[in-house]
Amino acid sequence: MRRFSAPGEVVVGYDEIAFPKAAVEAARTSWRRVAPARTMPFLRPDAQAPAALLLSFGRFGDVDAAIARFDEIAGELWRDARRQLAALLAASTKPAPELQFRFDIGDRIVRGRFHPTPDEAE
Repeated sequence: MRRFSAPGEVVVGYDEIAFPKAAVEAARTSWRRVAPARTMPFLRPDAQAPAALLLSFGRFGDVDAAIARFDEIAGELWRDARRQLAALLAASTKPAPELQFRFDIGDRIVRGRFHPTPDEAE
């Protein structure tokens, strides 16, 4: 099973063609203030493909641990990290950026994707 992140680590994967490096670094810096975080560039050279931004929230032992983490992310401490993520989506040089997310619970991988509006980004 492929793992993108360690327990507690947030990985921000991004289309290196679509997202300016300064915006990616600002997002990484804000996420690092609240959790171990790193970025992972990937190449999506097709100009017509939507820009992709992947958030991997790490591995959790059970559903309750995942819920507790997402409640934490929704809180005040994480507000700047969420705003920087919204700014990163807005900085995309490709139209209609796609936000993908993933996290692992036990040996299961949970994934999703959507195209948020600016109001939905945070």
